[in-house]
Amino acid sequence: MSGFTAKQHMGKQWDRPCAKGFSWVLARLLKYIVRWSARAGLYVALIVLTTLDGGCLWAPDIHERNSENQPPQLDYSLMEPDPDMVVVLTGPTVFSVASAVYDPDDPLDKLSYWWFVDYRQKQGAAMFGGPGYSQIQLDPCRYPQLSEPGKQHTLEVVVADPSGKVEYDASGNRKIEHAAIGLWVIQSKANCQ
Repeated sequence: MSGFTAKQHMGKQWDRPCAKGFSWVLARLLKYIVRWSARAGLYVALIVLTTLDGGCLWAPDIHERNSENQPPQLDYSLMEPDPDMVVVLTGPTVFSVASAVYDPDDPLDKLSYWWFVDYRQKQGAAMFGGPGYSQIQLDPCRYPQLSEPGKQHTLEVVVADPSGKVEYDASGNRKIEHAAIGLWVIQSKANCQ
């Protein structure tokens, strides 16, 4: 037997991988899987931590609510009648901004509405106004300044929030704060006899 004993021959046989058997192959495969999964797990953990930490490295956009009170706004396309046309008064006519008003800060029932006729032509106080006057019915025969047929006038509505003001200085000039203004050009053609 060329100098080898059976024990020596058996020892040499176990040193070769293909002779070690199926359990050895499984053990080596498991060792590689654990080693690669540990590396892959490390890479995944690194990616996750970098992604989560990105919020600290790059500040996200923060949209804070503006604490300053915003004035009311009017959508002129929803005002009635259409403010882009001369409104001809032949009798009592309703003017409304009820569906045209928007206020980002205050409920609509807290808004005040002040109505003016010909303010720019002759300075003076509002015809009427206050909370809840989002529409009026204007009858040209009830107001002498409107009863002259064919003459054009302006009708203004000032919509103010609770912090808004409509004030007059010593010379009668109007000062408006936190408010929106709607304007109509009106012309009387009513027969007021």
